[in-house]
Amino acid sequence: MPPRFSFPIGDFPPEIWTTMPILRESNDGLRPMTEERGNDFLKCVARLKPNMSIQQAQANFDTISAALRQQYPDSNANVGIKIWPLKTAMVGDAHAALVMLAAMAGCVLLVACVNVANLLLARSLSRQREISVRVALGAGRWQIIRQLLGESALLGACGGIAGLLLAIWGLDALKTFLPANIPRIEQIAPDTHVLIFTAFVSLLVGALAGLLPAWRASHPNIANSLNDASRGSSEGARGRRTRAALVVVEIVLALVLLASAGLLGESFLRLQRVRPGFDPANVVTARIALPDSSYSKTAQAAEFFRKLLARVSTLPGVNSAAAAWWIPLSGSEIAFNFDIQQHPLPKSEQPIAQVNVVTHDYFKTLRTKVARGRDFNARDDNNAPKVMIVSEAFAKQFFPGEDPIGKRIAPNGSPESGDPPVGEIVGVVEDIHLISLRDAPKPQIYIPHEQFPVQSLMMLVRTQDDPRFVGSALRDALNEIDKDVPVYRVRPLTDYVSQSVAQPRLNALLVSLFALIALLLAAAGIFGVMSYSVTQRTQEIGIRFALGAQRGEVMRLIVSQGMRLVLIGVALGFVGIFALTRLLQSLLFGIGATDLTTMLCVTIILGLIAFVACWLPAMRASRVDPIIALRSE
Repeated sequence: MPPRFSFPIGDFPPEIWTTMPILRESNDGLRPMTEERGNDFLKCVARLKPNMSIQQAQANFDTISAALRQQYPDSNANVGIKIWPLKTAMVGDAHAALVMLAAMAGCVLLVACVNVANLLLARSLSRQREISVRVALGAGRWQIIRQLLGESALLGACGGIAGLLLAIWGLDALKTFLPANIPRIEQIAPDTHVLIFTAFVSLLVGALAGLLPAWRASHPNIANSLNDASRGSSEGARGRRTRAALVVVEIVLALVLLASAGLLGESFLRLQRVRPGFDPANVVTARIALPDSSYSKTAQAAEFFRKLLARVSTLPGVNSAAAAWWIPLSGSEIAFNFDIQQHPLPKSEQPIAQVNVVTHDYFKTLRTKVARGRDFNARDDNNAPKVMIVSEAFAKQFFPGEDPIGKRIAPNGSPESGDPPVGEIVGVVEDIHLISLRDAPKPQIYIPHEQFPVQSLMMLVRTQDDPRFVGSALRDALNEIDKDVPVYRVRPLTDYVSQSVAQPRLNALLVSLFALIALLLAAAGIFGVMSYSVTQRTQEIGIRFALGAQRGEVMRLIVSQGMRLVLIGVALGFVGIFALTRLLQSLLFGIGATDLTTMLCVTIILGLIAFVACWLPAMRASRVDPIIALRSE
């Protein structure tokens, strides 16, 4: 395959592909995987025939599923087939987050447009006399509009070039924050499509931002404009209302972004506070897979891992070592249906639980508490009675109101060759989040490796402090036992925990960044409006001082006018929050989309920033010298 080919997409893309029939052929004479009807965990890919829709294909598969349920009532009773586009399967959970981030970026762009439009409107108002003179000299309306739109489009193009350069320089930094499982992350790079899109958006934004000021400026009332100018004012009531409305729009959008950032940030913090059921600190993991050619018998696999764990446990700085079929938050799981011997059920009605094969000291290494009964020990070997440990979620769901210790369960329903054995429950451990911290732990069954040996295990080594030496020490220990067995995927367990919250962390980070930009733009918009208002009202303020007004009264006047716009924006913003933040519900954890505490906090933050933006022009207004203000007129 080509060097960049990667399918299926995952944290560890495959490098070698093989065929299904060879799997399990040499494991103690087991049947090939393709001949075992219980293998319903496979992910299949199909290419539809021309002119075949998803709905038509689903109808065909439903017919096949119904026929299989009748033909194999035991194994296919609860099995169906669901198809969906490959793109949907590849994007997965990232789809909602990417749509949300695109919407937030659009909101920031809209805030920027409104801000630029406000500044251009103020600039066009200051040029009313110039434009009125142009009209008086014969300039047409569309000539005025073309000139002003050309100026704003030039501003947009310059901003687009600067933004594109920043995006190119910051792309590598952004990739470090992106979750590794985002599809096609390695292909994210500027290309022709990005350049064309940036050029189009920049020119469009520039044109849209300048459209309202250009349209307003192209309808001058020549006499009124010149009269206003003669009195030292170039803005009428309509202009003030327009710019105030634009400020309100900025406040609304900034508040929605702040609320979204607050909700996602609080959701991420709550997700981090979830106890995973184990302590990942100072634990190193590594994958070890024994070759079939040397370890075709299960007894050989059991002996190998017994020796390896004994050797690794004696390494300096190692507290304990264990191994498991799969480890928490690695994205892997294996689930079996099972039967309870005290309450037997037909195979088609048996419940399902996650099953993990572990060595003794597994719970000790993870620091997972054994709530009842006992842990596995070295005596739980293939010659001892078959034993199992279940999770608290398993005990609550399948043994409500009774003690599960001593009950006997049979994964896959019967002790057939190749299936996990019927075993007695000897312990109950606290729940471990195996797939995601967001989801409640599922019922889990643990089987000792000595009684159900498998050839591929994940090692877990807990050290006293610095775990970096474990990789080389583990390789040395392997070489002492069998130099032909490789070790790979050596990673701290904390990496898996961090990876499990990578998407929520990215969501919170980017939306917070968008909210900060929007907040600064809104503050700049308020500051600009109030500063321009102070400039336009210099004569009025001078007269107020001349008539005996105090500085505090003038400051209150200016601040109250600005904060009135903020209050209107906040009121309308709450309507937008309750309408739009519900779209975030699927991305939140442990918090509602209308959490009042978060809404109150972001409103206070916005109010304080807006107050400062109003207070600074008010301070300048309070220092106006009435003599100079009146003399300038």
